[in-house]
Amino acid sequence: MTAIPSTGKDVVTEVGEWLGGEFASQLSPDAVHREVRAAARDLDGSIVPETLGDMVHRLARGRLTRLSAAEPSPPAATRRQASAPPALLGG
Repeated sequence: MTAIPSTGKDVVTEVGEWLGGEFASQLSPDAVHREVRAAARDLDGSIVPETLGDMVHRLARGRLTRLSAAEPSPPAATRRQASAPPALLGG
């Protein structure tokens, strides 16, 4: 991550954008930003303000990793059907 922004709102925005790119293929931008905001709320007042950017990033990333792992993958039949040649799908 780059330099830590000066305000909590800046931290949430920067971390949300950073993690949004990292988790783009697994989670929606709304889900990412929701977790980043929740992490910032949970840490507010509990840590030294200068560490907010790093700590929000770490906490939100851990939560997003668990969330993306918990997302169900499509059933095997759906995966096979989606990757089948068009002739086999009736197209």
